[in-house]
Amino acid sequence: MLDVVENQNKITVNAYDKKYKEGYGLQYPEGHVIRFHRYILEHDLNIKGGNILDYGCGNGSHLQYFRDNNFVPFGCDTSETAIAQCKKRLPEHADQFFVTPELPNLSEYFSQKFDLIFSNQVLYFFNDKQLSNILKQFHSLLKEDGILFATMMAPNNYYSRYAKEKEDGLTRIELFTDRLHEINYINFKTREEVNEFFTKQGFKKLHIGWYSCVIREQDGPSDHWLFVGKKI
Repeated sequence: MLDVVENQNKITVNAYDKKYKEGYGLQYPEGHVIRFHRYILEHDLNIKGGNILDYGCGNGSHLQYFRDNNFVPFGCDTSETAIAQCKKRLPEHADQFFVTPELPNLSEYFSQKFDLIFSNQVLYFFNDKQLSNILKQFHSLLKEDGILFATMMAPNNYYSRYAKEKEDGLTRIELFTDRLHEINYINFKTREEVNEFFTKQGFKKLHIGWYSCVIREQDGPSDHWLFVGKKI
């Protein structure tokens, strides 16, 4: 069973490193991230800065946004290419970004406590056992009353159209379209499942929102849940 999980993780890691080498990655922060910062962090919670850990930080576009808004950026990713880009983007913080294995022991990389842990479009590549592991680590690294921002892929996401068999809690997605040619393993969750799972790991739900976008009709909706919780 372990070999199956390791193989699933390596397929995802290798696919994304290849994509980063080919120019993949945001150059600007996504709209739902800006709204989370403005509506929830600033307006609702009066959080104006602090230490942020971006788990799955990619090329650092979101960390740059938060750095520009008074946060101290820390990040990790499985892609060496992405972390190199992140260090180039934020050279004054380069020693705070790390290449990590698929499921790292985060305490080996970060001794700090965080006001905010942020993970955008990453956690649904884990099965439930792995997801529980990383959420417990997040809980340990957060300060008291620290905030978790995380997204999970919803069953209505167009990826589900390409679903094949389920393997060890992850659905195999064979995504071969005119635009994409890749295999992924996804942990789809309903809104209720997201709430129950994250609550069990010690996070009080503040908000569960969702976001989606359809650019081409043939692609379908890109539905994701957006969980915002407080460490309890």
